[in-house]
Amino acid sequence: MPVISQKARRAKSCGSSVGYIKTHHVAYLPEDQHRLVGMLRAGQRTPVFCMGTTWSRYSWYLRLPGVRASLWTGIVRCEATADLAPAAAIMLANVTTAVLPRFASKNHKDPRAPQNLYPVGGLERELRHRLGDQQMLYRALRVAAGMQRAELPL
Repeated sequence: MPVISQKARRAKSCGSSVGYIKTHHVAYLPEDQHRLVGMLRAGQRTPVFCMGTTWSRYSWYLRLPGVRASLWTGIVRCEATADLAPAAAIMLANVTTAVLPRFASKNHKDPRAPQNLYPVGGLERELRHRLGDQQMLYRALRVAAGMQRAELPL
């Protein structure tokens, strides 16, 4: 089950992949149901619902384990393409509920815990390591940008 840190629309071609949304800018449920999301316990999810905004997809909310600083701490929204049969979307929701909490990061390891999953944090660390010193890279980019600007005709 590929988990893609973005909305399912961009992951649509990946079949049974799951879009993984860590921040919540829009309330997709009616107010009374939206309030219930904050009452989920660690490892619980909402029922799967179908959303049809500018594009259709299945979605569900899941609470990851961790320190609960507010009602929505640890809540992620998962999405799957509406091309799936409803039973397949529910099965995918069940799998994410069983699997994703195991990868939830801890506060002492990641300030974005628990939403930033351990494999994602590990990949980010590895990429930063391979890029080298950030300040040196930043200076090199500024020098290169300055050279290009100096070469522009007046």
